[in-house]
Amino acid sequence: MDFSDFIAISNRTSEFYYRLDERDYEDVVSCFAEDGIWNRRGKKVQGHQAIRGALESRPRTFQTRHVVTNLRITQSDSSKADAWFYMLGLPYDADVQASPINPFPAPHILAVYRDSLVKRGNDWLIAEKTLVRTVFKDGKTLP
Repeated sequence: MDFSDFIAISNRTSEFYYRLDERDYEDVVSCFAEDGIWNRRGKKVQGHQAIRGALESRPRTFQTRHVVTNLRITQSDSSKADAWFYMLGLPYDADVQASPINPFPAPHILAVYRDSLVKRGNDWLIAEKTLVRTVFKDGKTLP
């Protein structure tokens, strides 16, 4: 695997969660290939328009922080790769922009995820984001 591909693939996975946490939905959508699939909360959301719609349906007060760790990259050929990682989700439902200090949210989920990526030109994009295994989850249903 080319080191620059390793960095680009790793960055794409991190960029997705950073942009999601910042509620920068256009940049979240741009992390996906045009026909990309996000297996989200038991539903298959496919394509930029559907992904954008799912994101925009989140309540304005719903905030998240995600911690991504134990990242492992496997590359099947020069244009396909998988990023395997643990994801810890920390949701918070309140207007956290109003205060510089907010209560620490309780963990909602610790899970193993896989991002399958494709190379388009010089850019790595998520072709499919999949929950592989839930390690821990509270009983809450999120918006």
